[in-house]
Amino acid sequence: MPINFFDLDAIRPDITLSDENLTDFKIPQIIKNKLETKLGEDYKFNDYTFSKKIKGNNTALFPSQYVNYARIYKPYAESLYTYIKLYEKIRNDIIKEANETNQNIDELYEIISNNNSLSSHFANDKDILLFSNLFSGKNNSITKSAFNIKSGKLIARSTEDVFSSGVLSAINTPNNNAQYFGVFIFDICEAGDLYEFISDEIHYSSNTSPASVRGKNILYYGAPGTGKSYQIDQNTKDQETVRTVFHPDTQNSDFVGTLKPANDNGTLSYRFSPGPFAKALAKAKLNPDKHIYLIIEELNRAPAAAVFGEIFLLLDRKSDGSSSYEIDFPSEEFQNWYKEKTGDNAEKFGLPENLSIYATMNSADQGVFPLDTAFRRRWLSEYIAITPSKAPNGIIKIQREGGEKYYKWSNFLAHLNDYLIKQLKIDEDRLIGHRFMSDYELKKEKLSGKLLIYLWDDLLRHHKRDVLFNSAYQTYGSLHEANEYTQQIFSKDFLDELGPELQTTSSDSDEENALEISNS
Repeated sequence: MPINFFDLDAIRPDITLSDENLTDFKIPQIIKNKLETKLGEDYKFNDYTFSKKIKGNNTALFPSQYVNYARIYKPYAESLYTYIKLYEKIRNDIIKEANETNQNIDELYEIISNNNSLSSHFANDKDILLFSNLFSGKNNSITKSAFNIKSGKLIARSTEDVFSSGVLSAINTPNNNAQYFGVFIFDICEAGDLYEFISDEIHYSSNTSPASVRGKNILYYGAPGTGKSYQIDQNTKDQETVRTVFHPDTQNSDFVGTLKPANDNGTLSYRFSPGPFAKALAKAKLNPDKHIYLIIEELNRAPAAAVFGEIFLLLDRKSDGSSSYEIDFPSEEFQNWYKEKTGDNAEKFGLPENLSIYATMNSADQGVFPLDTAFRRRWLSEYIAITPSKAPNGIIKIQREGGEKYYKWSNFLAHLNDYLIKQLKIDEDRLIGHRFMSDYELKKEKLSGKLLIYLWDDLLRHHKRDVLFNSAYQTYGSLHEANEYTQQIFSKDFLDELGPELQTTSSDSDEENALEISNS
């Protein structure tokens, strides 16, 4: 389908990156976490700086303001990215990476510079001309040509390189690392909805008041042990929180609040006992200058929609983070308690803009309740991926032929998950998270019982235990005992694929664990 493009010069923001206007900007924690998750291990984000690995194991360091500038350049960058993806498609259709020849590069240049065979891609002639000028280098105010001449031969530049030059042409570059600003924005564009997330969060975090962050419902999900609760702790650090855990017997009255017996000077009476939701709601009302977080651990261990009850409707939010609708108080007792607690005489209520609800869930655990579509679509979903590089530092001791061998936990974890996928066809959401074993457990230099019982009983309950484990052990009790006495518990096939052991000793691993604890 033909695409309508934009005149990039017309939408380019009137702002440049210069030392004079690089005002202080602290990257919000929620943005730091999202950027590291989406952009991968090459990027590291701190409050006022971030870095990217570049060629030759070198690192480019950027000021935090570049994240804010990425937001400012969003309309321009997204339009340029649309041009780039079409250029990439045309380029790939003509140039096959495994067989790049002068002839097909010449053909690509001919098509782009002379507007040949481009009409099917565009809505009008103006867009064809803009595209042609952009990539042939005829419009020098936007980007250099997509082609270079080297040793008398025409060379097609990479799409990332062309995009970066298009960004850099629109800004001044106050330091040597600014040349990678274009790469940073390209990576953001490549990461799906990341750009929208950054723009949204910076807009609502720009005020110095914590309450300026808009309320939202975020569901953190992923494999067991990926650090979902840890992620929430990082995102709500130094903020007001109310925390609860759902379980199979959790009811609406537990979550919202209910009448409970009380002793009034020896006389039995009944009064409203607030649940975590009522407490968080009142706290948000009483502290309009603060942002309040209601945290629900293990959301799907209870029938969540039933536990929320009428509050379900309040999860729809307006652009400022408050509820789109209001509802009557579920009971007169709740209304009277809320009035006494906050002084608010309202007949109806909704979620205020300074109240967010964060929840965690493991979709693959046994004995959990499914979340229906109507309930789940009212939450933003934050997938927490398995990232071995974020695993705690630690060494584990594995018995194999020839004696004990030491492995770095992160390396062993990566191999174990790879083996579970390839040899046992285990689904991604049932794999082992990088924080499945804690720093304390790793000090013992052996696999914890909770990991072994999860592998034995949850993942391999019905089949193929002997593919992963030594077939000599037919019960979990015998496997556990063998692990305690450091005997060979894994199958020969698993150990053969494990790879080289770390060249370390027990004392070395003790030193590494001590370092990890001191830095935590």
